[in-house]
Amino acid sequence: MKLFKSLYWKISSVFLILMAIVGAVYIYVTATAVSDFFKTTKQALNREVAAELINEVPVFLNDSLNESAVQHIMMHHMKVNPTIEVYILDDMGKVLTYDAPPEKIKKTHVSLAPIRKFLKRDKDQGYILGNDPKAPDACKVFSVAPVLDEGEIQGYVYAILASEEYDSISSMLMSNFIYKVGMETLLITVIFAIIIGLISIKYLTRNFKVIEEGVNRFRKGDYQNKIELNSQGEFTHLADCLNEMATTISGNIEQIRSIEKLRKELVANVSHDLRTPIAVAHGYIETLLMKNNSMSAEDRERFLKIVLNSTENLEKLVADLFELSKLESEKVELKLDQINLSELINDLSSRYKLLAEKKDIDFRLNASVMGIVEVDVALFERVVQNLVDNAIKFTPDGGEVEVSVAKIGTKLQLKVKDTGIGIGEQSLPFVFDRYKKLDSDKKNDTGAGLGLAIVKRILELHEVTINIKSEKDKGTEFYFDLNII
Repeated sequence: MKLFKSLYWKISSVFLILMAIVGAVYIYVTATAVSDFFKTTKQALNREVAAELINEVPVFLNDSLNESAVQHIMMHHMKVNPTIEVYILDDMGKVLTYDAPPEKIKKTHVSLAPIRKFLKRDKDQGYILGNDPKAPDACKVFSVAPVLDEGEIQGYVYAILASEEYDSISSMLMSNFIYKVGMETLLITVIFAIIIGLISIKYLTRNFKVIEEGVNRFRKGDYQNKIELNSQGEFTHLADCLNEMATTISGNIEQIRSIEKLRKELVANVSHDLRTPIAVAHGYIETLLMKNNSMSAEDRERFLKIVLNSTENLEKLVADLFELSKLESEKVELKLDQINLSELINDLSSRYKLLAEKKDIDFRLNASVMGIVEVDVALFERVVQNLVDNAIKFTPDGGEVEVSVAKIGTKLQLKVKDTGIGIGEQSLPFVFDRYKKLDSDKKNDTGAGLGLAIVKRILELHEVTINIKSEKDKGTEFYFDLNII
């Protein structure tokens, strides 16, 4: 049952049914054509039969029917040619005489329209059917000739060219002919349909089988599997689409795995970074409660400052987590404004000079180049803030931090450079990874590695790429380009 549910057998079944229908239609058309051929031939060969009857004897004498002569002619012709039935009609088509029992005559009037049409047409213009007095619902081929008296029609000699005996024999022969031709034709058609059809369908569906096998391999986990077809056409296009889909799904799976890995790192790193300030605050608060009466005012103030610093670090970490989550949600709408980049950097520099002075760091600003850029000011300030904070944090006392703006062609390049501890070559590719801690390179880092991830995401929203150069124990340089408006 599974075999016959396959595409191959479904198409084959439909094809064979169609071929059987075509065979039946062929039999019907053939039988109809043969019947029409015999009718045309019979009427053409016997067209003058009725006229010959008139020439033999006068049909009417003194405006009355010459019945004895007509009966003699009827009997003579029906013996010579029993397939013919002769009738004498008046000028209105009424049947006057006939050679048959009265009970067999079912129609006493014959339509004159086919008779007039017959008399006007030539024998090579096809056949014409007329009424059969013995069969009111049947029409047969006939021969007719008008009986004239001084140019006026007195009546018609009407000869049916297919008598009852002829119809009986003809029907039997035709049935045998149709049965024989039909069975032979149908048998030959079915045999050829089976051979040619099954081979053709097998050829057409072989590519579908290859595609089906490829999809099954992919379903079982073989994500690197590719469907390869040797031919061209719709199946090849389908295979290419499935290959592209497989590549996309495979990439998505790898991305999900990477996200899952990052999630685990997030849980580990953020858990550690959350636990540390909470543990510090908890420990010092517990100490304050235990030694409140014996502790000096100086120690109490020092402990409270430590607790405050821990809660500030905790607040900053939570704020960074929320900010990065919002940026990655792809629901952020940039509020772009055109600003002078150098003026913005100069305005922001004052807040960093004081922070640098506390660590005895030489903070230098080189932003005198004029140029208008289009950015979201609030988000762009966060970029500069994170980069400068990062530089000052990892630059030892007495070091240098420089923020500069330079014009390069049609772009303005913003650069933040420090003489800090630097980043090792192996860690450089992971600098902007979310929650990636580079403990071996940044010994004083107490954050969860979110600052640079936020910077990268904000610049991605502006369709800007950030670059980095760094050397261990010599310093780090971040830079990116903005289009001048």
